[in-house]
Amino acid sequence: MGIIETINEKKDSLTKKQRMVALYMLEHVEDMRYETLKQLSENMGVTEKTILSTCQALGYDGINEVKFEFRKSKIASKKTNPITQKEEYYTAIPSYEMYSGKSEEQFLREIGAGEMLMLTAYWNQIQIADFQLAADMICQKRKIMIAGRGLAHMMAKILQMYLNSAGVFAVVINTELNEPVYSAISTMDEDTMLIVISFPDYYPMTVELAEEAKRQNATVLAIADKDEAAVVKYADHSLLVPSESMLFINSPTGMAMLVNLLSANVKLRKSIAIDERIRK
Repeated sequence: MGIIETINEKKDSLTKKQRMVALYMLEHVEDMRYETLKQLSENMGVTEKTILSTCQALGYDGINEVKFEFRKSKIASKKTNPITQKEEYYTAIPSYEMYSGKSEEQFLREIGAGEMLMLTAYWNQIQIADFQLAADMICQKRKIMIAGRGLAHMMAKILQMYLNSAGVFAVVINTELNEPVYSAISTMDEDTMLIVISFPDYYPMTVELAEEAKRQNATVLAIADKDEAAVVKYADHSLLVPSESMLFINSPTGMAMLVNLLSANVKLRKSIAIDERIRK
């Protein structure tokens, strides 16, 4: 039985405050996948202790197990529907998942199957025109900056390497470090292209950098997991890719495909431009 079914089955047996927490879970499924216990407490207007007692009343050991179940429900839904805090980047594997008749191999196969479902769903709904537009934007600018933190920063470095191989020089900004952020802000202008990469837990400085780039008339390309991500509202164009993971907040699987497609499109654009100059 999935967590949605479990909550619906048990909610009437909960206390008044626990039932309020359970109803919030049902109405805010996306929040339950990655928000911290502290954030959930503030959003619900109840104590952290009340949330934890609700988790236990539903049959789970704690909030990490509940979040894990909500992430699993998202991955499972992709079979029919294609379409925080630092310390919470890692979610412990619930003991009931590992020791309820499942072998380690079975569990790892579930993780792999979830990644395949996510990647297949992403490819089935992808719009190549979005990548062509993004590639044109990159090729038209003289200064390219790529910003992000955590896994997004790692993806930024891979994108930088691929763009450099295509003849496009780019610098990477780790938005966790103040000095490179302030240095980037001081050099932004209308000839700047900021590629801002942002995934849960949506680091505030990454969003602020995108906002500042718009104030300075730079062009902003957002790479995020959904339209509601804060960086998207400051973007001239955006590329969206799912990032759900059973054990971690984000999976690099879809991001890697996006980076590869975008870089390949830039390299193609550059090659066409060179061929045209040679013919002339």
